[in-house]
Amino acid sequence: HNVMQGKVRDFFGSAMRAARLGGVMLPTVEIMTGIALGLVLIVGGNRVLSGAIEVGTMVAFLLYVQRFFEPIRSLTMHYAMLQRAVASGHRIFELLDIPLEIQDKPGAKPIGAVEGRVEFNDVTFGYNPDRPILRNITFAADPGQTIALVGPTDSGKTSITALAHRFYEVQDGSITIDGQDIRDVTQESIGEVMGMVLQEPFLFSQSVLENVRYNTSYATREEVVKACKVIGAHAFVMELEDGYDT
Repeated sequence: HNVMQGKVRDFFGSAMRAARLGGVMLPTVEIMTGIALGLVLIVGGNRVLSGAIEVGTMVAFLLYVQRFFEPIRSLTMHYAMLQRAVASGHRIFELLDIPLEIQDKPGAKPIGAVEGRVEFNDVTFGYNPDRPILRNITFAADPGQTIALVGPTDSGKTSITALAHRFYEVQDGSITIDGQDIRDVTQESIGEVMGMVLQEPFLFSQSVLENVRYNTSYATREEVVKACKVIGAHAFVMELEDGYDT
């Protein structure tokens, strides 16, 4: 509760500082614009009356002054947006700079063609090593077999899926695909032979074809159709207006 209150206060303080700064900058630019236009009118009016310059010259200077301050005014109006963009960019680079914890071991090889038997052998895992959420889990999923993992929230169902993709390392035990320990093969090759469909799927703004072969861009149309038939999605896709090109 106290941590949340502290975060809210920090956010509120930052928002108020940005609002105050924005409230000062825009009026300042408007005042400077007005002063500049006033000076041009006063000085230029005297020059016109004395015959030193033409009226058109003074009008041109007025337009120049307005054009000069337009980008400054626009920058000021979008200052808060620019600040948020800079902060977001900084956060993105922080994430990109995080070193990979799970890396291929020296000599790891592609997993190659598989039949699809996934086996957990006495697996123990926890996000905090001192508090494992999975203890001595052993089971096998054969090709074509459907297995349901049932349990309350935080019981480890999603964690089992993540471990099968080697998003995390097991603390004890092993996970194999067709008898090959996933720690002995490359992570990229695991992603090529295994897919994950979460309860909140995300689709890209592209065709069904491009979404299906997202991780295997070299897959042919025939291979995509075959994959959709295997998971029972082909009939649904064909009901769409443009089929796989929708």
